[in-house]
Amino acid sequence: YIETIKNRLNQQSMKNGCLFSNFVSEASDHSEIIRKRLVEVWEGMEEAFAYCYRAAVQTGDLPPDFDCDLFADFSVNSLQGSLIAAKAQRSPEPVNQFKKILFSVVLR
Repeated sequence: YIETIKNRLNQQSMKNGCLFSNFVSEASDHSEIIRKRLVEVWEGMEEAFAYCYRAAVQTGDLPPDFDCDLFADFSVNSLQGSLIAAKAQRSPEPVNQFKKILFSVVLR
């Protein structure tokens, strides 16, 4: 998933960034209806990550006491931040750093 996003951004030389991240940062101040819908979408991403983490706990790939919801929130927040930074820096490095921390520290 992370590599797919990074590859898509690389095709655009990081100039356009992530449509969702861009929209969240630009539109959420202009309309309460839009802001609420963006929060729903964000929560859907967190639920998707939490689902994957729960599956990993069930298979024994993550410890039983792993806080799936907390780490899902952290993962989405960090991923979105890395996408914004990648656009600003026009470099995939922030996404690479996110991936490295996620898999070498958080999910080890």
